[in-house]
Amino acid sequence: MPIVGWDIASVGEAHYTAGVVRATLIRGDGRCCRYEAWADENLVELRLDYERASVRAIGSDMRSKCLELALASEDFQPLDICDADDPDPRERFLQGSFYRSVTQGGRVADDGREHLQALAVVDALQRAADTGQAAIVINP
Repeated sequence: MPIVGWDIASVGEAHYTAGVVRATLIRGDGRCCRYEAWADENLVELRLDYERASVRAIGSDMRSKCLELALASEDFQPLDICDADDPDPRERFLQGSFYRSVTQGGRVADDGREHLQALAVVDALQRAADTGQAAIVINP
């Protein structure tokens, strides 16, 4: 799951109620973070609580998201990363990645592997919420 920054091995304590998803994402080495996502007709928020910091992405639509960070028990502060800074950030990133893959070799960023990993985590979230048991993330 790209936003987490490392591969998730399992999902536990998953709950889904009225548009809110909460769970614990567990890495293979045992480290974990609390995951929470919710949305309504005006706002979307994705939050990850780690041991020493929390990160959240907030957006009013898919093209205007902002990233915020809170260290320890401090309030959230905006980071200098915001989709609104670039009218088409996704396309610009993909064009640059494609150019590098052609000229330098390697894979194209966002070639779909991250999306498969994210779907595997979503599947584990659903299974954990349905069964009340931790669910293994099956790597695609």
